[in-house]
Amino acid sequence: CYNGQYRGAEQTKGISGLAKQAAKYYGSTTKQKGSTYNYYDEEAWEACEMDKAVKVGTDDKGDYIEFNLLQPCTQFYAMYYLSSNLYSPLPADFLNLWGGQDLGKFPDGYTPVDTMLSTSAYYITDWSSKRITFTKNDRYFYKKDTFKDGNVRDAYNLPGFQYNEVEDSTIAKQLFLDGSVDSYSPNKDDLVNEFKGTEGEGTTAGVTWRKYETKGDANFKLNVNATTYNEWIERFGPAGTVYQHSQKDVNAKPAYLKSRSYMSDIHFLNFLSFGMDRKTICESRGMKPTQEYFSDNYLIDPESGVSYNSTAAHKAVLADRYNDTYGYNADAAATELRLAIDGSIADAIKAGNMPKDSKGKYVTNIDMEWMNTTDVKDYSDVFDSIKTIFNQVNHDRYYDGYVLKINEPTPSSDYNEVYNKMKRGEFDLGFGAVSGGDLDPINFMEVLKSDNSSGFTLNWGPDTSKINDDDQGDVVYDGKTWSYDALWNAANTGVLLKKDGNIANAENVSTEQTLSGGRGKYRYESKNDTDMSVTYKISFNMLIQAGAKNIMVEITNSEAIITAEIAELGATAENGYVATVTLDKSFNSYNEY
Repeated sequence: CYNGQYRGAEQTKGISGLAKQAAKYYGSTTKQKGSTYNYYDEEAWEACEMDKAVKVGTDDKGDYIEFNLLQPCTQFYAMYYLSSNLYSPLPADFLNLWGGQDLGKFPDGYTPVDTMLSTSAYYITDWSSKRITFTKNDRYFYKKDTFKDGNVRDAYNLPGFQYNEVEDSTIAKQLFLDGSVDSYSPNKDDLVNEFKGTEGEGTTAGVTWRKYETKGDANFKLNVNATTYNEWIERFGPAGTVYQHSQKDVNAKPAYLKSRSYMSDIHFLNFLSFGMDRKTICESRGMKPTQEYFSDNYLIDPESGVSYNSTAAHKAVLADRYNDTYGYNADAAATELRLAIDGSIADAIKAGNMPKDSKGKYVTNIDMEWMNTTDVKDYSDVFDSIKTIFNQVNHDRYYDGYVLKINEPTPSSDYNEVYNKMKRGEFDLGFGAVSGGDLDPINFMEVLKSDNSSGFTLNWGPDTSKINDDDQGDVVYDGKTWSYDALWNAANTGVLLKKDGNIANAENVSTEQTLSGGRGKYRYESKNDTDMSVTYKISFNMLIQAGAKNIMVEITNSEAIITAEIAELGATAENGYVATVTLDKSFNSYNEY
């Protein structure tokens, strides 16, 4: 988690995060900018007492690294968490040799052959504009696989491998058929022509090929932005809790935000889901159809090899979702569409929020954000069955008075941009997936929390920290009603639950309020214009009522840390467990007040 690098924050929180000293170190190094800072700051490491989180030493068995995690876990999961490359050690001297600007890049005629370090079985020996070459590392420590029956084999047999960049898939296919490259991923047209069989011959004498199918580690999805207008403003407006759009950005599209109310209508979302013919879509591409969130590789009991998808609990979730046809049911989709048109879409028309086309028909817009520049051409047909059902219902019941318009702009050449748009709420449907954590699917479900605590929430809808306002989809477990966040926390670490099923938290009960600005409104009790300190009133009563005992408060940033028991802060039974906390200027953006 050195110097605030990408994904560094993941090592400071959650069940696999390092002990609390890591958060302090991460915070103390994130402010360093420019080309002169070091990735590894030894002084900050010592000042933050990082040896309490990660310790290097030697004993009678040899050298070791000791990790202290935030949460208790089994021996298996400790091994699993630490197998991530985020925890792999790297030489500090090499990191600091290149510094923040040049590590892994092309400074002054150098290439990643020089600026990127491999500690694995293969390392980079050539990097040009069209080619990357990897060579076997003969000094790599793991050389042999030993099986239970005593047989042994070499772990790595290839002397090396090479990636070649070509202009398009047609060239890649020809290079494969003439034997110039060893692998090729056929597109959906290839699979019904040259590669419809399991083996064949190339275009050069002696060249043959075989087709292999493997399990994928991720199911790609059309992620959904199902926020209401108010939810979108709360999360993505000028004072958004997840991302802050400028007021100018918000003002530029109020009509669109209000016209898309059907995207938060469960009936319209069911229409899209039930109307997608996944079997036809996938089999035409040589892929396996599914409506599962996880691939079968995700194991709920990894030590016994039990897939999450195979469990009775998971199967119950999809019991009424037509899983025998991978979620596709044209009749059910038509029924749901009629409910949406008569409901949320009719309401939007009455409110004057639905646009019309030149023929006076109401337009149901969906903004579809793809990942790669060729995706519009390669994947637009996934909406064919949806469009067919819409047009049939529209004709039979509504006299062709509606239009379904799926807008598909050409994506950026940077595939990450689609994820950025989804994280900012700038989409209706977005293509993509988050993979990893396949031996800990429950922890992975953090990406479905609406507070974006994982940093990778791609689907947006109701506030998952609260129980539902109606009886639809309530989460009931162990005789209690839970919010999604509460049950997720209980499954991963632990939670204090209120009687209503929501998470018990400390509350800011201060009486004053800042002015509304770019960062929104903040509550405080009083401020001192001389030393720029700010005082807050914090209630711990909700936690006490939920059963909390011996509450310790820790307040930290990159420059200071405060630790105290709530009684030291004045919280007692007599005052309803309200503590008074005064923070000096190092903890406050005082100019906000």
